Amino acid sequence: MWEVAIYGGRGRPIFILGSARSGTTLLSLMLHRHPRIAIPVENRFVLPVYLGRAEFGDLAEEDNRARLAERIVTAEWFADLQLDPRRITDRIVDEAWTVGAAVGLVLRAYSERNGKLRWGDKRPYYRNTMWAIRTMFPAAQFVHIVRDGRDAVASMATVPPFDVEGFDHRVRTWMEAAENAEQARAKLPADTFYELYYERLVTEPDKELRALCAFLGEKFDEAMLRPEGLADDVVPEYQFWHERTRQEISSRSVGAFREQLEPWQLAVCEAVMGKALREYGYELTGSGPADPEHLEEYARYERRKRKHFQQLRKNDKELDYPWPVADMSPDEARLHRKVARLEKRSARLTRQRDDMRARLDKLVESRSWRWTAPLRTTYRNVRSPRP
Repeated sequence: MWEVAIYGGRGRPIFILGSARSGTTLLSLMLHRHPRIAIPVENRFVLPVYLGRAEFGDLAEEDNRARLAERIVTAEWFADLQLDPRRITDRIVDEAWTVGAAVGLVLRAYSERNGKLRWGDKRPYYRNTMWAIRTMFPAAQFVHIVRDGRDAVASMATVPPFDVEGFDHRVRTWMEAAENAEQARAKLPADTFYELYYERLVTEPDKELRALCAFLGEKFDEAMLRPEGLADDVVPEYQFWHERTRQEISSRSVGAFREQLEPWQLAVCEAVMGKALREYGYELTGSGPADPEHLEEYARYERRKRKHFQQLRKNDKELDYPWPVADMSPDEARLHRKVARLEKRSARLTRQRDDMRARLDKLVESRSWRWTAPLRTTYRNVRSPRP
């Protein structure tokens, strides 16, 4: 298979995404328990180096690869991966001729440190940037974990930075995941995008994890049912908001929004999220109508957020970056550059040919050539030969 050829039998990269407080960390630990799969808790370098790739220039240059490596190993939360920064820097300088290759190298190094073959990553924010991940890793598989948006919003209020970013931001975070997932379901192949429910994962973990493993092309392993044993080694102590991952799988937080959300908050949630909640199979409480002022305030925030991400995508499409981005070996990168040069030369020769034809057409049809009708006939036959 194509992905096996690219990743040498390791399997396709796995990226976990979703709304904040939807169970992405729990799911990453469950997958990390698998004997073949390694998923770090979270990082903060993948998207910044992709979106800022222009500042590193042509990565065929060693100095540019060194600058990229420095950016990665000094990034926020890189230390949580427990990788040797010097060794990672040396490997990026020696092996990574593209941004995708540099990112993939780090995540593969993490899987190697854990004695695993298959690698992946987890970050809820990837819900907004699947296009960036697919540019770097065309063979990637995405796993979207869905949680009742009301529970997710209620939980966000208890952890940073959502506890200070406002109610509208929390609601919009869940809606972003739902809207982008809808687009992914419509556009991505069935073997590339997968969804599972937090509520089912914590009540029927065996069944849900077996189905997920089938999607990933992996054999289910019983160890995946005991993720709490990994939390002390994988989840940093300062990330207190993941404290429950150190406990056994439990469904006690399902439906907690009924006690945690104020009536006006529940009304806004169901007014904004209602259609998506129903499509995912969640029942609405039938709370009273939301205050129009609250809905208008949310609508203004939503417009700002939509504009932000539209501009982010527009800037990426318009970025002047002529070099390859996807994860590939140095030899593949060299070949890619050679093909790109040949395509550029071919396009230039084609433009020159078309320009010469246009000039000759104009000359043949000019007044000074009207006495050479037989020659014009011959020329037309050559330009457009009869079948």
